[in-house]
Amino acid sequence: ISQKSFEVMVSDLISRASDIIVRNKGTLDQFLGDRVYANFGATRNQLSHGASCAKAANGIVAVSESMLFEYRKVTEDELAINIGMGSGKLACGDLGSSTMIRFSFIGKLSQFVCAIER
Repeated sequence: ISQKSFEVMVSDLISRASDIIVRNKGTLDQFLGDRVYANFGATRNQLSHGASCAKAANGIVAVSESMLFEYRKVTEDELAINIGMGSGKLACGDLGSSTMIRFSFIGKLSQFVCAIER
């Protein structure tokens, strides 16, 4: 598969994942390479944030499995999806330096989720 075809497929997956996250009351945090970071309940009062997150993750897995099935028809290259989830307290707000500031999340839970996603 060509690099361009791969980029189109990853962009399509990121777009679909983003739609699923928003549809399940998640807030998109950032895109980093082929990763999508989102939160559920941190920026709005949401009692069922864990269930919403799990529902979004299941939706993303279903969409990605369908896309991977099509992808494997045209190449033998390996492609997989990893999802990290956690529930707990995070600090959020404008973080950065004098040259760049953005809204983000920090804390032990954030580090833990990044570690299990790998």
